[in-house]
Amino acid sequence: MTPEGIERERRAFESWYSRAYLPAAAHGRTFSKYQAGTYRLQHVQDAWQAWQARAAQSEWISVEDRLPEYKNDREQFLIMCQWKREPKTYFYKTSRLLKMLDHIYFDSEPCGADVIYWQPLPAPPTTNPAA
Repeated sequence: MTPEGIERERRAFESWYSRAYLPAAAHGRTFSKYQAGTYRLQHVQDAWQAWQARAAQSEWISVEDRLPEYKNDREQFLIMCQWKREPKTYFYKTSRLLKMLDHIYFDSEPCGADVIYWQPLPAPPTTNPAA
């Protein structure tokens, strides 16, 4: 996640935590941080770490922010396209996704519309317990 994304998530977390758990007078001390950026109150730090884990699980990346780098054609991505009034999701190999983003396949793809977000697929699970 980018530093800007982390700060956006931090603002959302603090807003949610304030509404859910705190009287207005407590906000200043509750979100006090050490120089390293961790919260001074352990239960707030624990909640922040859980919030970050949730955010990392579904990290859609806007094509306006950045595009995937071509590493090899075995790598696949989940993409979200805007189709009429609702988003549609598909998965593509790297080279095909990059061509779509250049609008080479714009009309012939099942997506039929602009790609708006993408995210890499996680590595598949392994059957080797030592891995």
